[in-house]
Amino acid sequence: MENQGIIIFLLGVSGSGKTTIVNKLITENPEKYMLIQSYTTRPPRMWEKPGEKYFFVSPEEFEKSIENNEFIEYAFVHHSYYYGTKRQSLIDAIKQQKIAFKEIDTEWLSILKKQNLSEMSYKSIFLNLDKETMIHRITNRAPISEEELAHRIESSSKELIQANQICDIIIDGSGNIEEITKIVAETIENLIKKNLTE
Repeated sequence: MENQGIIIFLLGVSGSGKTTIVNKLITENPEKYMLIQSYTTRPPRMWEKPGEKYFFVSPEEFEKSIENNEFIEYAFVHHSYYYGTKRQSLIDAIKQQKIAFKEIDTEWLSILKKQNLSEMSYKSIFLNLDKETMIHRITNRAPISEEELAHRIESSSKELIQANQICDIIIDGSGNIEEITKIVAETIENLIKKNLTE
């Protein structure tokens, strides 16, 4: 197979294990996989290293990048901090000839598909869970109110409807993390092969 860079937009319902799967693949094969970092104006948490998952910048620096139209997407979250992804980050990932992951949601993917992304190759994978598994994973992860749980279930249903319309592949993520990680890796290889033959 020809060595080429590709961006994998990874989406999924709450509790689907997106971050765990990405971290596992990158840790096991850093020569093949990489993560596309986001920019944010929030301060780093104690365990976070600048440039590992986020680039931490000042509000002034972020807003200057907005003015220069450098972001392919950005948002002002919870009326507190900016988060965004630069177009150049995606282009640079392609140039490194790796499989580059970016976790996003269906709303952002829908916006991206309306933009001109001809300079980059990308595919989208959505991780779904049955309702019972999703509730089990969410409630086991951390304490959560009934109201918040109901909100996540409702949001997940809406995300799946949208994913069926815009995502390249939908995977059942209900198995254990090793199984799903292997399925994701195999799915990416198949998407790349299909991309090369089109």
